Amino acid sequence: HRQHGQHGQHHHIAGTLSAWCVWSMLGMYPLTGTQRYIVGSPSIDTATITLDDTSTVYITAHNNSQVNIYVARATVNGEPVDGRSGFLRHASLAPVSGAHTNIEFWMSNQPY
Repeated sequence: HRQHGQHGQHHHIAGTLSAWCVWSMLGMYPLTGTQRYIVGSPSIDTATITLDDTSTVYITAHNNSQVNIYVARATVNGEPVDGRSGFLRHASLAPVSGAHTNIEFWMSNQPY
């Protein structure tokens, strides 16, 4: 049996896959080298991310179910996200110190 890849590097791959899994569950994924996130279908109903002692991101997926797998609408702090682009901008997601960001997805059984 011959080992493929660099010895001792498997933990980097596992960490990358774990990060992808968490981001995917949240309904977005950072696009490497940019300040954008690709919008996907969240598999969670709610999540709270504490960025530091004073800033929090709240994520809610309304009507989320095994049938409602499509994002019909999304907002960041009540402002609509352009669904046609499929991206969220980092500046709109990252709260200033002491602030909170609310990301909401409305799920549907029909594609947008």
